[in-house]
Amino acid sequence: MKLFGKEFKFNGYDIYHKGNLKNLNPTENVLSGDDLNDIKTTGFYYAGGSNKVTNKPSGVNAFGLLVMRSADGYYAQILYSANTSARKIFTRQYAASAWGSWVQVYTADYKPTASDVGAYSKTETYSKTEVDNKITSVQGAKTYVQETEPTDAASGSIWIS
Repeated sequence: MKLFGKEFKFNGYDIYHKGNLKNLNPTENVLSGDDLNDIKTTGFYYAGGSNKVTNKPSGVNAFGLLVMRSADGYYAQILYSANTSARKIFTRQYAASAWGSWVQVYTADYKPTASDVGAYSKTETYSKTEVDNKITSVQGAKTYVQETEPTDAASGSIWIS
């Protein structure tokens, strides 16, 4: 901001007034055929449906985008997909010379699957031999799948009736 013909800042920061608020308005940064790899200027952006924006996450059409600088030569993009009923949020980082791949953020609408976090799935089934092999208990431990209680069970064995 200029005041009496001189650049005017407060503690090193630009002063914004009604005359230059349009530069802060996210509706000014409309994307249509842009390449997201080229967007490193911090700010808010958006693209309507049927845009021709490239390097966006797969399956995304209309979206809002926040670009932040995190360090010298490092930037982050956070993208909110607006074209589905399920809210989807993606993020990626530019590290010195290249953009990383888009990663979808887990939310209440996009929960991780068991395989995403290495957990057991209810649909997985194991044979008796596979269960025996998975038990890492004390020596001689076994899994018994039978109607009657085993008489030769070692300490740490499991009995399933």
